Amino acid sequence: MPEQTLKATDRLIGQALLEEGLLNEEQLNQLLMAQPKQKQRIGEAAVKLGFLTEAELAKILAKLYNLPYRELSDDDELDFTAVGLVPETLARRYELIVVKKEGDCVTVAMADPLDVRAIDAVRLETRCRLSKLVVSRAAIFRAIDRAYHASAR
Repeated sequence: MPEQTLKATDRLIGQALLEEGLLNEEQLNQLLMAQPKQKQRIGEAAVKLGFLTEAELAKILAKLYNLPYRELSDDDELDFTAVGLVPETLARRYELIVVKKEGDCVTVAMADPLDVRAIDAVRLETRCRLSKLVVSRAAIFRAIDRAYHASAR
């Protein structure tokens, strides 16, 4: 696959950001031109360059993939039993946190809902089906810090 070839998801996300008015044509072109060198997803690159916030990216991913979006504020109660189903190292590596368990289904807050490795790792670790929520990366790391450090007490 040539280096200039964009993934379908990058095209979709770039187009969605443009349609939502979160990026203008010039910003999108700047991202698309730099992308093969950066080896970074278009949404992440847009956040890094300050074109949009992590929350805006999470909202657009949720909308694009028809998944629920959640703020996951610092005041949200965390179910430590559910959180504990996935080790902290795994949660940090894949930028996710289990927020709820009902029966054989866990609800996972994720920054990247398309990360197949993350989904497989959580399924393997929990032996449960997954329900996904899209949450900003920063909110996930704050929740991980709160949850794993609070549950250790």
